[in-house]
Amino acid sequence: MIPNTNYRQKRRHSIAAFVDLMVPINIEARYPSYKEALSRGLNQEFCSNIISKTKELQLWIKSKL
Repeated sequence: MIPNTNYRQKRRHSIAAFVDLMVPINIEARYPSYKEALSRGLNQEFCSNIISKTKELQLWIKSKL
């Protein structure tokens, strides 16, 4: 069976893009001076998307174990 490398490359890019999105949110949440700026950027749709992608990433990680 030949692995679908194009799919794997897209998946890796998708995961990397999600992690890149999460890093600033984690940094901003740790420092009180950034909380106001962070809260302005968070809405229902954005947070739902983060939760969904986090669940996908968790399943992907578990599948690699």
